[in-house]
Amino acid sequence: MAFWNKLTYRLKTLVLAVGLLIIGFMVYQTKIKPTMAQYDHLQSLNSLDSDEDVQQKMSMLESELLYLDRILGKDRKDLQLINKELIAYFSEHEDSTSCELISMPRAHQFDEQGYRIYTHKAVFRGSFQELLRLSYFLETNTSGMKLASSRYFSVKNPRTKKNELFSELYIQSYEKIN
Repeated sequence: MAFWNKLTYRLKTLVLAVGLLIIGFMVYQTKIKPTMAQYDHLQSLNSLDSDEDVQQKMSMLESELLYLDRILGKDRKDLQLINKELIAYFSEHEDSTSCELISMPRAHQFDEQGYRIYTHKAVFRGSFQELLRLSYFLETNTSGMKLASSRYFSVKNPRTKKNELFSELYIQSYEKIN
């Protein structure tokens, strides 16, 4: 207290003013600023609740859902569809193609966000042009499935001592889960 008594009224007023400014700043940072942020958030939520905005957003979401259903497929696709398409391709191009289907294991199934994704893997052997024609056919002329990936590699045949070209194709088809 002795220190406070030695100060002049001018210094006492200055110390009290600085103290009030510090306390005011702390109250603003801890109480007023978060309250104003919550008020702004409430105002933004209230602006979203207008009927016109909700109707407009609903129509946009419905059109987006229809677009996705059209791209991915709304109804269940036959899992043998890929096999049928490949057989149709080989029977149509029987005379002109030199591709061979080496392996086609069972399809891998994965569920995500209301859709079931089937991934088929097929390995073919043939010339580069024939393998490219097959890839192009699968990408453009097949319905209900997409060519997701293709990889080309060569393996040396130990009997003939020649390199053989292979194509590993990953084909995906989609199904909507209800």
